[in-house]
Amino acid sequence: HRLVRQERDSSSAWFCMLMVAFFPTAVFLTAPFTEASFLAAAAASLWLARSGRIVPACVIAALAATFRLTGLALLPALGLEMLLRSHWRPRRHMLALLLIPLPLALYCAYMAVHTGDALALFRAEASPSFGQVPAPPWSGFALTWNTMVSATSGENRSIFAREIAFGLLGLVAWICMWISPRVPRSFALYCTLAWLMTTSITFWRSEPRYILGLFPALIVLADVTTRRL
Repeated sequence: HRLVRQERDSSSAWFCMLMVAFFPTAVFLTAPFTEASFLAAAAASLWLARSGRIVPACVIAALAATFRLTGLALLPALGLEMLLRSHWRPRRHMLALLLIPLPLALYCAYMAVHTGDALALFRAEASPSFGQVPAPPWSGFALTWNTMVSATSGENRSIFAREIAFGLLGLVAWICMWISPRVPRSFALYCTLAWLMTTSITFWRSEPRYILGLFPALIVLADVTTRRL
């Protein structure tokens, strides 16, 4: 609410907050997943950055990156917000930005000590059990689409259809954010990178859950509904 209220009026803030709460996949905000904690940290980080408090924003962004790897998308977003401000302090703020990837670096160091492989997490993702390796978004879309159309079970087709639908919804969302002149560029950059981090793999998976991370895009929807009502 504070994040949107800072950019728009109170009615838009309430609209966006209720949209997050009653989004079709908002069940993940109450289930034992990282979505709720991540959204709280990411929203607080962006709000602090837009308030001009870059250092606290970076500290909270590091917390977001602890919950989800997509929190790393906050680093360039906060960096852009920092560069657009006239009172930024290069040395202090640049050091603060380095806090954001620190949780990942510490985790890799932990894995190096206990497994001998700092990149064990990423190698596990690329193993045959998961088969998730970096790939262009269109490659992941194509494989997911082909899997959907070749599925013999209606239930499986519906699962893959949801992956495609929510993945494409995220694409439309960040494109609209760049088109709108009223959306902060740091918000658009964050949503673009967060979407790319979840779709730049060989197969689209859990897109209905990941799209919750694109919550700043609701500002565009709030603007559209305000103009039409």
